[in-house]
Amino acid sequence: MTEEVTGVDLVREQLRIAAGEPLGYAQPDIQRRGYAVECRIYAEDPAAGFLPSTGRLVGYRPPAGPGVRVDSGVEEDGEIGVYYDPMIAKLIVSAANREQGIQRVSRALGEFLVLGVKTSIPLHRWLMAHPDVRSGQVDTGWLEREWRANDADALREENLETAAIAAALLVDGRRSAVVSASADHAVPGADSAWRLAARQAALH
Repeated sequence: MTEEVTGVDLVREQLRIAAGEPLGYAQPDIQRRGYAVECRIYAEDPAAGFLPSTGRLVGYRPPAGPGVRVDSGVEEDGEIGVYYDPMIAKLIVSAANREQGIQRVSRALGEFLVLGVKTSIPLHRWLMAHPDVRSGQVDTGWLEREWRANDADALREENLETAAIAAALLVDGRRSAVVSASADHAVPGADSAWRLAARQAALH
């Protein structure tokens, strides 16, 4: 997040120093501007005590837009196993101020689609909507004090909603395959390519 608010790439500077080069900046050169929020998306189930979640990513659609950055090393149909770190992606959002940053990251979390495994996305959405988080009235022990059974239940309900979306996408994918197969064997001129393309786009 430092790069988002100072314009300084710390990894680049670390590599330069490791190569024996001098630090490329002096303290007066570091000017903070704006606000950044980072959410680490893990393949874990917050409603079940953050147990790891493994499986195949049947759907993966990261968010996009102004000020939205996603650092990730996974893709759709990839496997989330037990032998590596369960982090799926880092969602980093930059904005002019804190309020705008929280609004922007909330929107991005709502658009972040990961299907096939449970993730920390519902927890981040819960956090961004909490009045204490929005006002900055939190400390290192806040989550442990605030986390209640009813909050976990709310995340379970959201996971059920995500499962329903996953089922709908799988059905749509099969329909898309049927449409494509039908098009391959259709009588020439029976349906326009434009209409078939529109149908496939709508299914996705």
